[in-house]
This record gives sequence, structure tokens and C-alpha cells, in this order.
Amino acid sequence: MVSLFVHGVINGCHHTFKVVSPRLFMPADLRVSELISKEPVGWKMQVIDALFLPHEADTIKCIPLSTHLPPDKLIWAATTNGSFSVRSAYKLAMELSRSDNAGSSSDGSGLRIFWRRIWRIPVPHKIRHFTWRACREILPTKANLKRRKVVDTDNCEECNNGLENLGHLFWSCQRARQIWQCTKLRFAFEPTAISSFFDLVWHLIMVEEFDEDKVATVVTIAWSIWANHNEVRHGGIKKTGAALVKWSAQYLDEYRGANSSPEPIPRSQDVKWSPPPRTRYKINVDGAVFKTQKSAGVGVLIRDEHGQIVAALSQKINAPLGALEVEAKAVEIALQFARDVSISDFIMEGDSLVIYNALCGHSPPPSSVASVISGALVFCGVFQQVDFSHIRRQGNKPAHLLAKHVLGIVDYVAWLEESPCFLTQALTHDVSFSI
Repeated sequence: MVSLFVHGVINGCHHTFKVVSPRLFMPADLRVSELISKEPVGWKMQVIDALFLPHEADTIKCIPLSTHLPPDKLIWAATTNGSFSVRSAYKLAMELSRSDNAGSSSDGSGLRIFWRRIWRIPVPHKIRHFTWRACREILPTKANLKRRKVVDTDNCEECNNGLENLGHLFWSCQRARQIWQCTKLRFAFEPTAISSFFDLVWHLIMVEEFDEDKVATVVTIAWSIWANHNEVRHGGIKKTGAALVKWSAQYLDEYRGANSSPEPIPRSQDVKWSPPPRTRYKINVDGAVFKTQKSAGVGVLIRDEHGQIVAALSQKINAPLGALEVEAKAVEIALQFARDVSISDFIMEGDSLVIYNALCGHSPPPSSVASVISGALVFCGVFQQVDFSHIRRQGNKPAHLLAKHVLGIVDYVAWLEESPCFLTQALTHDVSFSI
């Protein structure tokens, strides 16, 4: 049995995955199982809302539960499949270390976003690499070279009025200030707030409203400052601030022009539903997420070899599930519906490739849906034969419409041997033969 406070169980709430809600009315040995109702299987929503802070309550309710309630198990939350790896442990340790050293402004999640955005700046790769090195203070400035006993002095050769580190070279040096004045850029922070190149880029990417073009311009100008600085050191010509800014703008324009391509002509993707073999049925499933309502919907459509509707279902899930979680629950609900309408030999078809691969055993399921997938596979044992199929979304529109239909219902609606009126047009274009 998993203990709520001893084990970290809430993935995504905190980097330790521990519960931070006050224990006011919760015993220290509270078990996760005490928050789950057995009949029907589901979270005790009112209890969770009363005991936990809102963000933790929503995170708990986002965890899908299998109706088969498999035994509790601990997973490694730093990987998608829940299995421990040395690589993920090292990455987590580094993030926690940076979080402790960098303070609240650069916590683990913030740093992940920061570095991810660094590598997505729309500039040539060599400038992205330069930006990464500059933010990590590993460029060969005189300050770094003196620290490694390569040179004897670390003063700035441009102004002779400061330590030549990256913060000085790219921001506080008199030459750097002249170069930035030649641009039309406006910065929403005080000049004294910048002590390093990391601070400059952090403000542009994480503090100000993120503007890709502005960040691209700034790092390209910084790269040109560094390139000209090295040219001068090796006997080259020192460029003016205006010349550097103009050259940087032209370089960016050439890069964008070379990487721009005409709009591709959309190709028609004629994906249609195909019927099952004779004497078998096909069950199409899909899910829909409604974030503002903190709910989700499941659509199930059962058809025979002639494309005739045997049964259809729209069912609401009153929990803030994610897209992957609701797709997994759709499979489980479809199996229950097939049993209720006495279908025993069928093909289960959906448009989630991740769920399909997990059901077929091609890849391990993500940890967030592992219990639902394992429960669904156990459930398949009660049927005569169950196979799984994947179809692209264009060929699964009727099931998707059924999933979206739950916005207008309270619990569920089922149709037996009749077609829901809102599916008529979709069914006409869906099948690959005339019904």
C-alpha cells in the first residue's frame, strides 16, 4: 500500500513529488487507497477537494484509475515509462543542484524551459551554440583565461575600466553600450540588473514577454561583438557599433531568406474507415478534453461488416484528464460497452498511436496510463477475440464527434441499432463503400 506522505505520489506538483498540502485532517499514515471508491471505481472527488490544495487536488484527479484496480506500485517519475535510468537520475540531480544554487528565479522547471528556448532561437546553429556557451560562462574571456593561468591580466582592453568577463564584454563595457544604442531595441529592465550574459538572456526569454525575433537579434549582435573582438585581438579591423548592428541584421535576413520556403500545397488525405472481416465487429474509440470544464468525453462507435451501426456511446468523465489519459480510458470504457451489448469478437480501433503501441506490446505504456492499459488487457480475456488497429484522425471523425457530444449531457447517452442524428454527414464521408 502506498502512503501519501511517505512516498512521492503527485507527479508534477513539486520537484520532490511530495504532498505539500497541510495535514489538518489527514493522518500521517494516510493511504492512497483511502481516496479511491471501489464501487464505482473512481477518486473520492469531494474528499480530495476538501483535503488538498486546489492545484494538488486537480493533479490527483488527473490520474486515471483502472476499473480493475491493480496492486499499488512505486514508479520512477523522472521517466515517461516509470522505469529508473541512470541518465534520468543524473539529469534530475543536476536540476536540483542548479535549483539550490540559482535561487527561486532559476528553479529546475524554469531552467528546462530556458535551455529549451535557447536551442530553438531562430538563428544558425553556431550562434545557438555560442549563446549556450556564453550563458554557461565558458567562452575564453580574459577573466577565464587568467583563472586558468593562461594570461597574466584580466582587464578589458576596450575601456581599461573593468574585468573582461561576459557580462562586461556584452553589456556594461562602454563599447557594448554604444553598440546597443545603435539598435532600435528597447529593454524592460534596468541596466544595473545585468551582471552576466546569462542574466541578459534570462530576462529576454523568461522575464519579458518572449519575442523570438528580439532574442535572435540580441544573440546575433552579441555573437558579432565576440567575433569582432577576436578579430581585433589577432590584428583585424575594429568595426563601429553601427557597422556591427547593420551586418548582424543583414546576416539574420540572409539566414531567414535561405530557410524560408513557400507554403506547401496541402495534400488531400483521403483516410476512410474500413469494415471488419465477416462475422466480426469494429469498435472505434476517441477521447476529447475540455480544459475549461475540467472534464473529458469518450466516444464509442460499434459497426458490423456492412458499416451498419450496432451501438454508439457518448460518456462524460468528470475529471481533468489529459489527452493521453482520456484516450486510455476510452479503450476501457469501450470494452465495458462491448460487454454490455454482448459483442465478443471485434477489432478495437483508435487514433492514438501511443495507446495502440502499448496495447499491442510494441512499446511500454507511459506511467500515467500503465494501470489502465494493463487493466484493459486483462479485461480482453473475457471476450472471444480482440485485436487492435490504428487509424489516423481523419478516419475516426464519427467517434470524435461522439466524444465532443458529451458537452451537452450530464453522464452518458447510448444508442442501440440507430444512428445519432449529428453523425449522419460524418458517416456518409467516413466509410469506403456505400451503405
